[in-house]
Amino acid sequence: MDPRAQTIGQLFVQLHEAGASAAELARVRDAYVLAMQLYSGLFSGSGKTTLAHEIGTGSLAHRFGGTIDLVVAGMIHGAYIVGDWGHYRLRITGKTRAELRAVIGENAEAHVYDYTQMRWDAETIPRMASQVGGLTARERGVTFLRLVEELDRLLDYGAILCFRRAEPTKAWLRGQRDHMCRLAEQLGHRALSAELAREIDRTLAAELPAEIMRLTFPGDATFRVVPRSYRSRRNLRAYQRLAGYARRIERKLRRRMGIASPTPAHAADLRRP
Repeated sequence: MDPRAQTIGQLFVQLHEAGASAAELARVRDAYVLAMQLYSGLFSGSGKTTLAHEIGTGSLAHRFGGTIDLVVAGMIHGAYIVGDWGHYRLRITGKTRAELRAVIGENAEAHVYDYTQMRWDAETIPRMASQVGGLTARERGVTFLRLVEELDRLLDYGAILCFRRAEPTKAWLRGQRDHMCRLAEQLGHRALSAELAREIDRTLAAELPAEIMRLTFPGDATFRVVPRSYRSRRNLRAYQRLAGYARRIERKLRRRMGIASPTPAHAADLRRP
């Protein structure tokens, strides 16, 4: 049996069997309704829907002892990174934060915001693993979210299939394996540490057939598929391509001006390895 939910029905059952209240289930339902809008037509490079990945992250957060705030934050953690708020610019505004806060609550939204801003790379992961004692309660929660998100991506060989570059992906995992496992254990999640080690090792040992690796999709990270009946905008693909150029130019300008970006270069969701 799959160790985490991948559909909202599975997540409802998981939470209910664990004793979640009606109010908590309603919070999860409300978060899912917003997620359906933000991630409509959105897929990872492996072909997996973004909704499934977000639900999987929330499910794993619950499985490893996370609070309902962490579960809800987990199932909508990419809202500010890849969510469609109605504009091509990937930015965080007071309006979007207020909208998300109204749906999932102040504490859960704060975790989503911090998740978006958090650096997660070969420099910061080892540092956090050696300084867990200095993390605040909120930082510990966000770090926990990042670890369960990594685990959901690893399951079903998703880390390899998402980017289709097996060796760079394996090299990154090989370098960060012990740090991430130590980080999880020092946060008090020994079972999560063990499962991360198991899935990373399984990914490192995997040699997927070339016939599978050649079955690529339109994007190598995250891409959107719009139903034909909804393509009211003329030249939609050209519009999306121009929007992508505009985002990249904006990020370059921010870097040159030293302005923090809501989708920093270390946003592993979009670019790793």
